[in-house]
Amino acid sequence: MTSASPSAAQVLATEQLEAGYGSAQVLFGIDLQVRRGEVVALMGRNGMGKTTLIRTIIGLATRMGGRILVEGKDVTRWASYRVARAGVGLVPEGRQVFAALTTEENLVATARESSAPDAWTLESVYRLFPRLAERRRHYGNQLSGGEQQMLAIGRALLTQPALLMLDEATEGLAPLIRQEIWRTLRTLKDRGLSVLVVDRDLKALGALADRYVILEKGRVARSGPARELLSERALIERYLGV
Repeated sequence: MTSASPSAAQVLATEQLEAGYGSAQVLFGIDLQVRRGEVVALMGRNGMGKTTLIRTIIGLATRMGGRILVEGKDVTRWASYRVARAGVGLVPEGRQVFAALTTEENLVATARESSAPDAWTLESVYRLFPRLAERRRHYGNQLSGGEQQMLAIGRALLTQPALLMLDEATEGLAPLIRQEIWRTLRTLKDRGLSVLVVDRDLKALGALADRYVILEKGRVARSGPARELLSERALIERYLGV
């Protein structure tokens, strides 16, 4: 039996990706890979291009060059809903839940059915987040910030993603809720889900992620094994300023 090629194991690959807004270019030649079952931390100071990269992958920012591959499929010119159907789930910055829908309506609004034995269902999301089950009839604008983040994650999981992208996974959340989100991401990793996560919590990222990628002025400035995040202080001070 021949072994799979490296590209076959990649859930996501960007090749020399360039993107921006209008005529303003933000990303310059980004090469990024997320392998099957891998957690990659996407890092950098504010304004370095992290959100733009995530929005470009999902089809919400203007691509100016390069390619985007999802599970080997070239999705470069696809509309965002097609990229989502190809296997990319997004938990956006600010959560963006539907305020006028209930928790359960938010969850089922974009859900996709799957016959796979490990497919996500409403019941499995409620098992992952019992708090959402308790608040299934509450409207989106009645939920706390932490509950809204759980809802945003659950909503993304119900699209049956091969890759989950989280932009500012725990920003603005209370410490106990942040811990719960990190435990959830560990559970998802243990299930074999690939994750691309943006956050500022170096300790949590260092414990969860397999690799990190740091953006600086729209370019990949540094990448490596996640253990460097906790062991190389000079690296952190230079690129992240913390």
